[in-house]
Amino acid sequence: MHQLASEQEGWCLSTKYINNSTKLEWKCKYSHIWESTPQNIKSGKWCPNCAANKKGHSYKITIEDMKQLAEGRGGKCLSLEYKNAKSKLLWECKDGHMWEAAQSGVQRGTWCPTCGNKKKGQSQRLTIEEMHELALANKGRCLSTAYTASDERLRWECQVGHIFESPPAYIKAGSWCPYCSGRHNYSIELMHQIAEERGGKCLSTVYINAFTHLKFQCNNGHIWEAIPKHIKSRHWCPNCSIYVNEERCRFILEYLFDQKFVKTRRILGNGMELDGYNETMKLAFEYHGKQHFEFIEHFHKNHEEVEKRISMDQAKEDRCRELGIELLVIPYTVLTEDHVSFIVQQLQERGVTFKNDPLNFTFDQFFQSVNPLNEIKKIAESKGGQCISAVYVNSETKLNFVCHEGHTWSTTPEAVKSGKWCRACFIQYRAGNTQRLLLEEIKQVALTYEGECLSAEYKNANSKLSWKCKLGHIFERTAGHVKEGRWCPYCLKLQLLEEVKQIARELGGECLSEEYIHSETDLIWKCGDGHVFQKSPARVKQKRWCPHCHELKTTILIEWNGETRNIRQWSQHLHIPTPTLQARYHKGLRGNNLFRTT
Repeated sequence: MHQLASEQEGWCLSTKYINNSTKLEWKCKYSHIWESTPQNIKSGKWCPNCAANKKGHSYKITIEDMKQLAEGRGGKCLSLEYKNAKSKLLWECKDGHMWEAAQSGVQRGTWCPTCGNKKKGQSQRLTIEEMHELALANKGRCLSTAYTASDERLRWECQVGHIFESPPAYIKAGSWCPYCSGRHNYSIELMHQIAEERGGKCLSTVYINAFTHLKFQCNNGHIWEAIPKHIKSRHWCPNCSIYVNEERCRFILEYLFDQKFVKTRRILGNGMELDGYNETMKLAFEYHGKQHFEFIEHFHKNHEEVEKRISMDQAKEDRCRELGIELLVIPYTVLTEDHVSFIVQQLQERGVTFKNDPLNFTFDQFFQSVNPLNEIKKIAESKGGQCISAVYVNSETKLNFVCHEGHTWSTTPEAVKSGKWCRACFIQYRAGNTQRLLLEEIKQVALTYEGECLSAEYKNANSKLSWKCKLGHIFERTAGHVKEGRWCPYCLKLQLLEEVKQIARELGGECLSEEYIHSETDLIWKCGDGHVFQKSPARVKQKRWCPHCHELKTTILIEWNGETRNIRQWSQHLHIPTPTLQARYHKGLRGNNLFRTT
């Protein structure tokens, strides 16, 4: 909507979108404000004031017009400036009452609210007297003290003492006491019977009349109070009713096709949920309550979440089209009594045939079918456990469970329906079934090293096992480390010691140590000149050798042909290996004998 308005160089002032035919508030670039449906805007219609200007029929309203309008009512317009039809102005009636109202309302005929209330009060007093006369005509009494409207319920008492509520229009039309007429001859036994038929209980023991609250409990553990008349007219648990429309739609579809429509997140991906889906028919449904269109505190933390939900709903529809799934969306604007006809019509338009005749459909078994807590308890019992929670909230709220081994945990109804159960039992089961196979596999790995696994039990990947190499060394490692190639640590140290000894030989010396600890622990070395020193294997591998020889290379200065350099510098200058020059120097050679090239 905001995009449509910006294309017209204007604004959409409304914050909620309901449907294509519900008016929103708009503002053009000339600051005219009006209401119009999204459908009109999409069809190209825009500001009616600007349109009138283009046709030459515009008339600019001024504050003088407002003053004349007030004078015509015997009052005054006290404001000094007129902005637009929606901006409030200050008015005063002939009796001196002052109030604020927009020009559009006054233009339509509304005037002083104080005077209006006085007139309304007079009419109410007159009308309530008429109500008392109506009651007397029926040999009863009207117990209410004020009359508001003909369809607003008042309290009455008949000649035998029954108290009931009924609109004045019904009484004027000839209706009277529902108990005397047999329409409200309820009883506590009837309330208990209705509650049991719906899988719940009536917790009250005394019945007074159709308008006195009784206490009820549904099959999901919710407790509430309601009047018998509402219970008799098919009202039930207000807590369950948050999701009842979704369940009604599921109940209708499962009757029409004799197939299950299960709630699932496994089809569309990205955590997107379908309220109901049948894999065989590739048919899904979504019930979109009011929370899919506007901010509802029970469902949303902020207004941004409403936009996210709208985007998610669109993504669901797009994904269903990609997967070839027929998605039926039932919006909350469809009246409850029209659910069946709406669903049937939508499916018929898509060429879908029904297994059962829609004309034979009834909701007689509906309340018994809407029993998610009982369903969860049956699933738990089928697994040898129990659901120990007494109240069901929704599919995302955790319930408490106990398995046949006595493990207790909490998880969501949705998880249990998808087949998940006790994690502690699962870990034990997996360990018991796989332990023998894993141990055999591990023993085979040991054979590839010409060794053996000495452990008789495998617990898990983090538990160390006992091993023996071909040289008889016994050590402990995890199975994972052995599979990665990390075998006997003692053999590894011997191998590494031999490697560094070979490096020492290549450098003209030797390694005097007989034990290798790790690459940063110093070993004892001896160079070709007999110097003994300590250095780590890591440094020797980097060709960092005898520190004494290194000092000689850099500190002994030799003069020849008028130049003075150290041994390393002469080596680089004459391209003669440093060890060669160093050896000659120690033999006492000087001059040309020292630097001869042959």
